[in-house]
Amino acid sequence: MIAGYLAVFYPPAMRREEQRLRARYADAFDDYVARVPRFWPRLGLPVGTTFSWACYLGNAEYQAPVGFFVGVALLWLKLYRGA
Repeated sequence: MIAGYLAVFYPPAMRREEQRLRARYADAFDDYVARVPRFWPRLGLPVGTTFSWACYLGNAEYQAPVGFFVGVALLWLKLYRGA
């Protein structure tokens, strides 16, 4: 059911958003589109880039894995402690 909903409504929404971004940012958006896939992310780092712990910590990107593991731990506790 979710896949059907996404197949029907997501592509038109993406097209409208791309039109708005292209109108607002023109060539900069076209450069972005050339580098970034529309839906499925690429695995790994882009060519010519390196990983930076300073950037990772400065952008607070650690919050996503911390939240994931806290959520898994809470589910595990609920499952095995009968909460």
